[in-house]
Amino acid sequence: MNARRLVSAAVVGLAMVFVAGGPAGATSNTTQSLRVAAKPGWIQSETALWIGITLLFLGLVAGIAMALAPRRAASQLAGASFKGVRSGTTLTSLSKQATGLAERSLVRNERGTKLNAALERAGIAIRPSEFVVVATTALFSVFVGALLLTNLIVAIVAAALVPVFCRMGLTMLAQRRSAKFADQLEQTLPLMGGSLRAGFGIMQALDAVARESESPTSEEFHRLVVETRLGRDLTDAMAALADRVDSEDFRWVVQAIEIHREVGGDLAEVLDNVYSTIRDRNRIRRQIQALSAEGRFSALILILLPIAMFGVVTVLNPEYVGELTGNSLGIGMLIAAAGLMVAGALWLKRITRLIF
Repeated sequence: MNARRLVSAAVVGLAMVFVAGGPAGATSNTTQSLRVAAKPGWIQSETALWIGITLLFLGLVAGIAMALAPRRAASQLAGASFKGVRSGTTLTSLSKQATGLAERSLVRNERGTKLNAALERAGIAIRPSEFVVVATTALFSVFVGALLLTNLIVAIVAAALVPVFCRMGLTMLAQRRSAKFADQLEQTLPLMGGSLRAGFGIMQALDAVARESESPTSEEFHRLVVETRLGRDLTDAMAALADRVDSEDFRWVVQAIEIHREVGGDLAEVLDNVYSTIRDRNRIRRQIQALSAEGRFSALILILLPIAMFGVVTVLNPEYVGELTGNSLGIGMLIAAAGLMVAGALWLKRITRLIF
């Protein structure tokens, strides 16, 4: 299938989706002509609805495949490229165009660096432009799917929530990765101290941690070793590691190593003292988390239960929800309820947050 046929098929598919799921009472000439030409009785049937949802799902899969498709490695020699390799299909070309457009937009808005840092903290090994393409595809798919199942207002609200959920997802992944790294420090520091007592240097001890530890410690220490071998200062590389994993405990380790490099002494003994402090902090942290688990779980249920019930009622009985979303008073009530939910979520998060 060439590019022209692909574009034509996409246009026809989108037309079927919007006609099948468009809001009742639309009076545009284009919609009326499509309804007449395509037999309105079939277009408005349940079969057409599921065909539109299927096309929507295929479009979402294609968009994600375009962004995450493996790319051939580029040569490191002055922009040279490998000869004898085909440039790819139409899907690959569309993927390159989409990621290129997203990358230029990020550079123009100066947001690529922040997004790249967020992806690194979350441990997601894709470029910022590829993440933007995936998020945009998800936004469009959620909008069309909600438009098929509900109405235009709900579709706009659902699409607006996609970037919020993407940001929340990155934050949750980064926090989970940081917590896992902090827990693994209890095995990392004794391994480093044992390597130093056995006569190894600091770089050999770091390399042993990169080889023997679990993820994400192994990944971060492997990157640390590679950066230092390429000429970066050890203190700067370790400080960058501490910033990526956002670990206050590891910042203490970095400070201890930096002081040792300046004044000398037994680094293994210093690491043992830091390890004892980190172990006691983790023990207290686990106790407080266990004591506050009930409050955090109750907060999660109170936040998710109204949202889940509203979604279920919207799917099972859209006419009932239409009484609320079909007038300005109901929309105002929904906005006020959403504001109160956000305020309650922030309050519950603050009273169950651990700070010490």
